[in-house]
Amino acid sequence: PREKGLRWEKWSPQAVKELVGDGKPVYVDFTARWCATCQFNHRVYDSPEIRKEIKERGIVLLKADWTDYDPVISQTLKTEFQTEAVPLNVLYVPGRSAPVILPNLLTPANVRAAFAELDKEK
Repeated sequence: PREKGLRWEKWSPQAVKELVGDGKPVYVDFTARWCATCQFNHRVYDSPEIRKEIKERGIVLLKADWTDYDPVISQTLKTEFQTEAVPLNVLYVPGRSAPVILPNLLTPANVRAAFAELDKEK
């Protein structure tokens, strides 16, 4: 689905594994409709600079919608990220074992700082 001019795919652990395995950077938004901070964070995608950078860098956007407490999302939050809360935004950089975890409150500056990790040596 398209949202704020961006194309978001449905998240799954398998999708992340396959995309990163293919050398693609993957940005995951663990979110829920009832999460006020999540809704606030989504404003960052209004930024033309952010949208442009996502497109230029070929970042694949995945949305992990936890509105109905999906058990796979719950398990991933707990085991992979040691949290039981959203928002959680992460960037998987091909060639790196651990993803970049963004701050709870997103700003264009901290999202672009995470994207800059794609320029660093792997």
